[in-house]
Amino acid sequence: MLPVDMILVRIMLAKVENTEKLAQLLRQVPVRQREEGDWDRVARVREALLRIELSEDVVGTSVLGWEVVRESALSYCGQKRDQHRFDGSGKYDLTQVPTFDMIQMKETAT
Repeated sequence: MLPVDMILVRIMLAKVENTEKLAQLLRQVPVRQREEGDWDRVARVREALLRIELSEDVVGTSVLGWEVVRESALSYCGQKRDQHRFDGSGKYDLTQVPTFDMIQMKETAT
């Protein structure tokens, strides 16, 4: 998880059952570029979630629906922004990454 200063938030959305199969599956998700030449990270995450959801024995308990994941992640990032987590004016343990557990629908680390 180091360096943590490069990670804004972490969203936990599944319990991995088969790390090898997950890694293989994620390697198959294509990296696409938008017309501007920038990577389309959002589309890549959405496609990865769909592939995981359609695969057997990769994850156990999970929340993989794109709309739910997207809205929860954006909401959690907004909360952390509003709490001044990213602008340096708040007092936080910068060695800890703010983490939201979507299975339990609660923050597990701040």
